[in-house]
Amino acid sequence: MNSSPVPVKPSLQDLVTEFVGLLDKKEESGLGYEFHPNQISSCRVLDCDRLEELLNQMREAIKEPPYDIGGFIEEPNPFT
Repeated sequence: MNSSPVPVKPSLQDLVTEFVGLLDKKEESGLGYEFHPNQISSCRVLDCDRLEELLNQMREAIKEPPYDIGGFIEEPNPFT
């Protein structure tokens, strides 16, 4: 009998929060300059503009509950 715990599937809110956190991460170079080590790029200017809009909307959506992600309302999980 396998008594391994059942893996918990992360919520969409948790995934979006981690994704945005990785993109917002700042580090300092050896010369003292701040930079973002993780980036998303596109050679399409309009796509870059839309990506920035989407990321800003994601930042707003994850600020406080209830989390409004993609037209769906995700209530906070009381067990986390």
